[in-house]
Amino acid sequence: MAEIRPQLQKQSFSNSFALPVDVEINYWTGDRRRRDAPGIIDALWHLLEKCGVVSDDAHLGGFERSIVYKNCGLDKANPRVEITIA
Repeated sequence: MAEIRPQLQKQSFSNSFALPVDVEINYWTGDRRRRDAPGIIDALWHLLEKCGVVSDDAHLGGFERSIVYKNCGLDKANPRVEITIA
């Protein structure tokens, strides 16, 4: 939330998505531990709903929409998640 809310304010984001949207997730890890992709996606969905990005996390990749999750590999210097919603 500490990363998402300032970005929303910077972009003057005021209305949450209230219809199904496509989502693309690019994920860079900071270490070589195994990750649980469905668990990561579930946590992100709850976070995006809590931050007000969507009115209901069921809209993320909802009816006739897609979810693309890409593990982009290791980046020890800058582990991160980049989310594109369209």
